[in-house]
Amino acid sequence: MSEQVRRLEIELGLELFDRSRRAIQLTADGAAILRLARDLLGRAQAITDEAGRRVETPRVQRLGVPSGMGRRLTAILRSLALHGVTARPHAIDPARRTTMLLDGSLDAAIIRGEIRSDALWTSHVWDERIVAALPDHHPLAERAFATLPELAATPVAIVERSANPALHDLLNAALAGSGRVLTPGIPFSGIESTFAELATSRTPMWTPVFEGYEAEHSYEGMVTLPVEPALYLPSFLAVGPHITRPLRQLYVDACRSAGTQG
Repeated sequence: MSEQVRRLEIELGLELFDRSRRAIQLTADGAAILRLARDLLGRAQAITDEAGRRVETPRVQRLGVPSGMGRRLTAILRSLALHGVTARPHAIDPARRTTMLLDGSLDAAIIRGEIRSDALWTSHVWDERIVAALPDHHPLAERAFATLPELAATPVAIVERSANPALHDLLNAALAGSGRVLTPGIPFSGIESTFAELATSRTPMWTPVFEGYEAEHSYEGMVTLPVEPALYLPSFLAVGPHITRPLRQLYVDACRSAGTQG
């Protein structure tokens, strides 16, 4: 290394290091050259990153998504499109999303709750608050808020655990020690159909929904209540091993920007 430095000093006609002391230090000329070298290395990396963006395969990106993302999904797709990336959402259950990322069937995915794979690159992108949707004839309908044990006194319409394990884990953990457990009501089959059944059923029931999604919609005969203490479900971006660093960063920026809209 010292021979290479001496050759560089001869080539530049400058003394880069002060060797008169025990601890070798940069000379003023050396410090100036170092600043220029770092700037050049940064520009070289920027060129490499930009080239990666431009040679990225033109095919449509496959984005695995959960239900109830609301305007966040549109914001993500629009942000990617502004950078020349077309992504098509695929509604896939959480377990399959992880498997498809690993085998290359998906390029990226939004996953709520814990991601059970160390082989995927992940980044936390937003938190979603859980609120309770219930028919206007429910005993708690006129309350300003409700606790989870109070809600659990009536049946809940909720997807099967396999479809959303993170939501089940969150609710069960919040109920632990309260003496209450979730009592299954009608199966959750989608917002519109489930809300219609809840609004017309004689049995008071409720269903957990995401505040950001529910804020965008209004349904006749249904009201929403904040749950106190507040419950939040973290959401993560996971990308497949084949995704380049520049494209991965585009996904992160798009998701975090969309997260502010919830």
